[in-house]
Amino acid sequence: MKIRLMGILKKKLDGGLNIFLKTILILLFFLFTKIVNSSTILDYQTEEFIKKINNLILSVNEYEKEINFKIILDKNPNAFVNQNNLMIISSGLIEKSPSYISFLAVLAHEIGHIEKMHIIKRKSSINNLQNINLLTNLSVLSGSLISNNTEIMSAIALNQLGISNFYLDFSKDQEREADHYSIETLKKLKLPYEPLIELLDILENLAENRGFNSEFQKFSTHPLYSERTNFVNNNKISNTLVDNELENEFQFIRSKFIGYSIENLNNINNSKKNFYSLYSEAIYYSRKGQFKESLSKINNLIKKDNKNPYLLETKADILMSFGYKKEAIKFYEKVLELKPHNQYVKFLIFINLNNNDLNKNKKRIYFEKYKKLLFIFSTNQLLYLKYHQLSKDIGNKEWDIFFKLYFNKDNIKNSIYKNELNLLYNEVDDDSLKKLIKLKLKAINI
Repeated sequence: MKIRLMGILKKKLDGGLNIFLKTILILLFFLFTKIVNSSTILDYQTEEFIKKINNLILSVNEYEKEINFKIILDKNPNAFVNQNNLMIISSGLIEKSPSYISFLAVLAHEIGHIEKMHIIKRKSSINNLQNINLLTNLSVLSGSLISNNTEIMSAIALNQLGISNFYLDFSKDQEREADHYSIETLKKLKLPYEPLIELLDILENLAENRGFNSEFQKFSTHPLYSERTNFVNNNKISNTLVDNELENEFQFIRSKFIGYSIENLNNINNSKKNFYSLYSEAIYYSRKGQFKESLSKINNLIKKDNKNPYLLETKADILMSFGYKKEAIKFYEKVLELKPHNQYVKFLIFINLNNNDLNKNKKRIYFEKYKKLLFIFSTNQLLYLKYHQLSKDIGNKEWDIFFKLYFNKDNIKNSIYKNELNLLYNEVDDDSLKKLIKLKLKAINI
């Protein structure tokens, strides 16, 4: 990817573009690669919450397909959809959203782009333009609620090429349509508009602090914040409803993300301390290596809410990060009692088990209990090594043979590996093992 793009870039630059445009193109390239390579965040509770929000949005709209999403580690508040209708949500958006309602409005905006097929239409419009091969991927990547740096600079580059009026007008019309979709969703769900106004104010302040004032934002592919705020205000409704359970859930998620990201304790909460800010503090102290302070805060919170999966999982995380594995596993298991489908917690429990502490019967129980992990985390070598050791400890020859073959695959030809897997498939009786062999055979054929 990098090599191909840099080759195109060199051709363009050799063509005699001015220095300003050269700079913009280079910045765009590096910004794009940064977005593509952003770290993915895996968190069961956050993922489940986003699924709830997306299902809520879809329940009052016409789009019927499942919405796939990915959470990325990026302090800049943003969300966008790509050409594959994958929604990308930044950690910064979760941190900056004051309420689940504002967060829902952003996701509804993105789903609006998907339902209205904006990305497909945008790609088509770009492909009809000349001399912007380098910018195609960058421009099609848009569809975000927030006009971020990449969007603004992309628009400037297009302007320098003399085609901004066509593209920017086209893009802004799509953004207005997605805004309308979002507001209509809030209306259908009878949700108040104030949290969205608050988020837009936060985003505008962030943009201005980075030097993107209202004059500069005219180059953006998005309408001005003032226009969007006015649009929301003109479409407000009365008799609104707020789901307090969803709000509470979101505030815990938000507090978790804040705790893992901030560098200054004063940034957690500028007003009075509350339950959520104390939760952020517990995580913050753990990150800073202050075990006693961290554990004390999380324990005090658990005393007040001892069935809270967020608190219990965080305590387990704190204990694990400071090397208290046995104690951590106990709390992870408490989380599973409340959230039995939390696969990430199951993974952490299994991967940190000490085989020497388990008798043969216990090993058999764990072997059967966590088989699904082999399919969910099918490329995790550590997990497979752990399972291989367990299969040997309990004397399961079929699984032992499979793992020996699996770990030796790089030393034999694909055809031989495939043949051996097929032979093993026909000989074993374990349905889970048969399913796993099928999965590995499929991976070979791709």
